[in-house]
Amino acid sequence: MTTVIDGTTGVNRVTDGSIVQADLGPNVAGNGPAFSAYASSPTSLTSGTTIKVICQSKEYDTGGFFDTTLSRFTPLVAGYYHFTVGVVLATASSALQLLIYKNGVANKQLLNTSPSNVSSASGGVDIYLNGSTDYVEFMVINSVATQNDLTGTLSTYFQGFLARAA
Repeated sequence: MTTVIDGTTGVNRVTDGSIVQADLGPNVAGNGPAFSAYASSPTSLTSGTTIKVICQSKEYDTGGFFDTTLSRFTPLVAGYYHFTVGVVLATASSALQLLIYKNGVANKQLLNTSPSNVSSASGGVDIYLNGSTDYVEFMVINSVATQNDLTGTLSTYFQGFLARAA
């Protein structure tokens, strides 16, 4: 048995060792929005151009906030979100940048491989979203002649979840 302070009431209580949402308090995500989307058709990555990675298919989308047409996530729950992205290229690139755009503007650079020679890259970041108008998108800048990314859940993906409510 463990004594914990109930995050909602601030009252000590005894548990059987398991943690429930009430133990964590109101600002911990619990059952917040989460999504995993992936490219089911290749995105043409023009050399030296910032290109949105198009994820047309979803593995899951618990809140229905990922738009496969626009390939963007617009949650209606304010908080701190964790995003992970990955891309596998058809041929190696001498430089590759992965970026998360918030509201149409570069917000976080997840990875800049310059000057390495890579054929895949991935990364993760945390970003605050207001729960009403904020949205995020996944972008890539590739330095080699125009090429495609590979498709499927193992190759090109965009995922996110609410890490902590606002």
